[in-house]
Amino acid sequence: MKTSLPIISLCLLFLACESDPCKELKNGVYQYPELPENHTMTSDEVDKFYYIPSDIAECISTEGLIESILTYPHVGLIFAHHTGDGGYKLLKNHFNGPDVLETRLDRSQELLKKYMSWDPLGIDPSWENLEIGRYMARGVYLEVFINQFKNLENLDRDDQKTLFGRSLEVYDNEKSLLDYYGYFALRHNTATVARLMYLHKYEPFMSLYKANEYVFNLTAYISAAPQQIIDQIHEMAVEYFKTL
Repeated sequence: MKTSLPIISLCLLFLACESDPCKELKNGVYQYPELPENHTMTSDEVDKFYYIPSDIAECISTEGLIESILTYPHVGLIFAHHTGDGGYKLLKNHFNGPDVLETRLDRSQELLKKYMSWDPLGIDPSWENLEIGRYMARGVYLEVFINQFKNLENLDRDDQKTLFGRSLEVYDNEKSLLDYYGYFALRHNTATVARLMYLHKYEPFMSLYKANEYVFNLTAYISAAPQQIIDQIHEMAVEYFKTL
């Protein structure tokens, strides 16, 4: 009996390793299957084809899950709506990754780490236009995710301050490369600081939020706004950051 116990333990360990679905991940990231050529699947079936399998969703790390969402073949759906929140909801309608992420208690902290590691000045002018576009889009995708109210509220005050400062820094960096990013990108990091000022009930911002429809819509929905409004919110955020 004593001899059989180690054998049984080894067998159980072997079976556990064999049944681990996350052993197929590459650097902790889910690898999406290739859509067959000349397929006859409906759009709904294509959506399901790209779903992250439930067993993978259970074992993948939050960091790996975020990267898997960023590399989802149709993550560009975020840009298929005129507001950032609308794009986020559209992505959720077609892909299960965001819903899985919303169940993770550490999602906001991991999103913040990922956002901190993205360098808006990391563009190489020698890249092809498509590669430059993908690089810039990655930053916007991260902003759309992290500035969802449920994710901002999931950060403690220190992490909110870190995100606030980082968003101001990204704004300045992107503005120095305005020919690349444009105000389309600037509106997303501006929405982050706007939402944080809203959550903190910063009075000068709250007055502007109540009086200006553009400020309201940018904060509530991540809607487009005139350049002067985006700059005005940023300048107000710079002053508020000095008090944090």
